[in-house]
Amino acid sequence: MKEITAAQAASYAQLPLFCGPEENRAVSAERDSRRTGEKSIFFALPGTKNDGNDFAPAAYENGCRIFVLSSENMAERMRTEYSDASVILADDALQAMQRMAKNYLADLDMIRIAVTGSVGKTSTKEMLYRIFSPHFRTICSQENFNNHIGVPLTVFLADEKTQVGIFEMGMNHSGEIRLLADIVRPQKAVITNVGTSHIGNLGSRDNIMKAKMEIADFMDSSSVLIYNADNDKLSALSSEESIYRKIAVGSRAQSAERTAGGQAQGRPERELLLSDITDENGEAVRFSLTCGEDSQNFFLPLPGIHNAHNAALAAACGLTCGISLSQSAESLAAMTNSTGRLLFERHGEISILNDTYNASPDSVRAAVDVLLGKKAQRRVALLADMNELGEDSAQYHFSTGRYAAEQGIDLLITVGEKAKKIAEGAGERMKKEHIFSFDSSQQFCRHARELIRPGDLILIKGSHSTGMDRVARYLAEAAETGEWDGH
Repeated sequence: MKEITAAQAASYAQLPLFCGPEENRAVSAERDSRRTGEKSIFFALPGTKNDGNDFAPAAYENGCRIFVLSSENMAERMRTEYSDASVILADDALQAMQRMAKNYLADLDMIRIAVTGSVGKTSTKEMLYRIFSPHFRTICSQENFNNHIGVPLTVFLADEKTQVGIFEMGMNHSGEIRLLADIVRPQKAVITNVGTSHIGNLGSRDNIMKAKMEIADFMDSSSVLIYNADNDKLSALSSEESIYRKIAVGSRAQSAERTAGGQAQGRPERELLLSDITDENGEAVRFSLTCGEDSQNFFLPLPGIHNAHNAALAAACGLTCGISLSQSAESLAAMTNSTGRLLFERHGEISILNDTYNASPDSVRAAVDVLLGKKAQRRVALLADMNELGEDSAQYHFSTGRYAAEQGIDLLITVGEKAKKIAEGAGERMKKEHIFSFDSSQQFCRHARELIRPGDLILIKGSHSTGMDRVARYLAEAAETGEWDGH
């Protein structure tokens, strides 16, 4: 964060300074009082269990001198007890933080890139960072900072020397990405796909498409949208008119035909062709990417053919800033995996494909494909509930199980009530004695040694709330301590 005064912070938040010196300064923004220090701004946000206002004195003791509060009582206390504290009093501290972030970012001269999608947005964000950071001073969303709190906090990582900001944008409901896009005002936006994540909240994939497209609500003729043209919903963009420019990335040529005058109405200004995608034993992917006369081979040390599409989108974005395909290929060849996202781990006599960050029908199928691409004595799918799938949840779980069985997994274990439908779907394509269902992760762990054998490769996946990350840790620790007896 560039250094700003309390007066500037209040101006960015479009609020008066309630009390305290105008000249207090900050170079960081925090919502956790424990992370504050000298030259911090503390945003007292409401929590599910605690009120952030209550922690303002603790932040002061840590050296913080600028506060955004929503409690008039606490604001008066700070004025009375801490005369050198600068307080901005807001009706809603979160909205004040969002306004401050929007106006702060507008003061910076930098390239703003936003990325969203039903699945793959975090991996694509990491790939974008890999591509841009060798050439530009770049910041990007940390961890899963992709919501109405995380995006503003990411904004405050930027300073006057930042050249590129990469912002991941997630959502559960319509209107949420529009809020984030209003803060960032992206000049370049990447959409990985439109799938079924959160369909229970949005009702249909058409509504999911509309929600994802909110990322372009504030784009103009100088902006560019980069999208996965192989996705059935996003492919329609190739023939739609838009005020912004478009770049299509896919494994097949677009169907719209060029007119005699040059570009067909609504057609992308540039198309990148993805070809020769090959899986390297479930551990890496190779592919070729062609743009006009330029063709480049890529090696990506990440599992999953779907990651070839994510990498191609990131490389296409790089082209818009003068980063060549060969430069992107060099950067992506050094990629490393993110915790909880198709991370291959060896533990004693077993191996784990840890994909516990989250789950949707699309991402489960992609993970199963990776599982089947690896060599192992047995390939085991340990799948838990997928949440927010709406009234068709049972069918989505059922078809996911059938797909896993059709691809040839050796053993299926499901965890949770919804996941029992995965077992039902698999039961149509594989032997019942190779399918086991448990009500909870704790129940599975009590029986794990009866089911898992030395030499197994286990895909572990489920919605984040199912706690499958704890199951992965349990299996890993049991294997590492030599307690795994198998059978």
